Amino acid sequence: MMNQESNQPNYLFENVAIIGAGLTGTAFANIVKSREMAKRLVAYDQEENRAQQAVVDNIVDEAIKEIEPAVQNADLVIMATPVDHTKTLLPRILNAVKDGAIVSDFGRSKCAIVSTAESHPRVKKESVFFVSCDPLVTNRSAKIDELFDNTSCIIVKSPKTDPIALSRIVELWQNVGTQVAVMRPERHDKLVSWIEQLQIILAAASMLALEKAGEDQNLIRGIAGSILRDSTAPIKNIDIEQFDDVLQENCKNIRDGIRFFREELKGFEDNLSNVDALHELLRKATNFRKHLEK
Repeated sequence: MMNQESNQPNYLFENVAIIGAGLTGTAFANIVKSREMAKRLVAYDQEENRAQQAVVDNIVDEAIKEIEPAVQNADLVIMATPVDHTKTLLPRILNAVKDGAIVSDFGRSKCAIVSTAESHPRVKKESVFFVSCDPLVTNRSAKIDELFDNTSCIIVKSPKTDPIALSRIVELWQNVGTQVAVMRPERHDKLVSWIEQLQIILAAASMLALEKAGEDQNLIRGIAGSILRDSTAPIKNIDIEQFDDVLQENCKNIRDGIRFFREELKGFEDNLSNVDALHELLRKATNFRKHLEK
């Protein structure tokens, strides 16, 4: 981002700290640096070699071995860590950052994280700010500089969210190039349970049901082609441990989704011999899908 008058970068943030130098964290740092949205980036990761590699790859300027030194000078802290780790690390980070800093996270489950942050004394006093985000990255096999292409980012707003901090995070993600949606944490958790977490469970159930059919695996591989690859794509690159964290945090919404799906399956089962009713179910489903693609 260049200031046309001074020909100098017009940084959104002077100093950014990335906590978690995995795929999403380094991809985010890479785009922030390449588009000159920050003057300086540092990274911390429990696996020190990952943060060091980000330096070698010229994605961040420095790898720091401890959390507190990594965040103490940051204007923005991004927590690209699993949900359980985020909840554990949040108090330490909120204690360590300077006054006026914004802390954000990439977790898939928001209610518990937002509650943890907003109960912290410094957030209550508005000496530091917390704005939670969820970049909906689905293609984890993409190249690092393409990870956020054609993606959306949900930015979570609660009644306690500072409006200026919120606007700065919205501007950040707009500059990343994502489509931005702002919503309450409860709505986020319900929506994401349907569009992602339930789809993972359904894909897994489909594979387990197919395994129970007892057919020769080589035969299935030979005739299925892209049909199974596409329909079960949600579980192809899943991080099971991270998904387990999300399941525990968002289990009520996921249970509701499974219940609704079971009801729809029952409708198909009951109407397999009723051509008109079956056509109506399929028509409703395909119309809704077409509407989502507009």
